[in-house]
Amino acid sequence: MWSHSPLSPAAIAAAAAVLLALRVLFVLDSVRSSRLGRRRGRGRARSRPVRTLAVLGSGGHTSEMIRLVSELDPGIYAPLTYVVAETDATSLERVKAVAESRGGRAARLTPDAVCRIPRSREVGQSYATSVFTTLRSFLYAAW
Repeated sequence: MWSHSPLSPAAIAAAAAVLLALRVLFVLDSVRSSRLGRRRGRGRARSRPVRTLAVLGSGGHTSEMIRLVSELDPGIYAPLTYVVAETDATSLERVKAVAESRGGRAARLTPDAVCRIPRSREVGQSYATSVFTTLRSFLYAAW
């Protein structure tokens, strides 16, 4: 019997972290290349739109997402879907307010779809109970 398994939880977590980091770098490079109007290695613009998901949240997160999404080229990044917590009453209102104040310049902020999911952790909720609400949110979003 082996005393040490080659697939320990730490090894799996490390491999997952490396794969996630590589994916993030790939996506960032793709976005940069798309903003420059070319695809790496091909020298031409993307021919198909990219489905885009923006997660809105509390604090400064919604402001940052509004800023980022408003900079996207709607010809490339479409359709746009927002994910918002069921208990979030202000994020979509803020998006609408910014879009109206900017007029035609912010037409990209208008979503094609909105998905509401249960919040994984409410403000002030204990970490012990947040394990269960996070699992509920994950299952809701996955199915």
